[in-house]
Amino acid sequence: MSNSSGRQRLSIPILEQLQDARERLRNPYNRLCKLFLNISESQPTASPAVLNLLYQTIEQAQANADAVAATIQESKRDIDLL
Repeated sequence: MSNSSGRQRLSIPILEQLQDARERLRNPYNRLCKLFLNISESQPTASPAVLNLLYQTIEQAQANADAVAATIQESKRDIDLL
């Protein structure tokens, strides 16, 4: 569908894609917040298991962020914002 300026309107599938992308970022963010709280409470040192989980979560968050960035770029192309 096009509006008067010729740009495609946001469609339900595009909005759903963006909502899914938001959720993919929210999960590792929430996990990081909980881990930071755990680490701050275990000062002066955190256990190796907690630190390992922190590193894994950071890697997952980075991978998710890269995937979400690609999703956003694709959505922008789909609605002619790029």
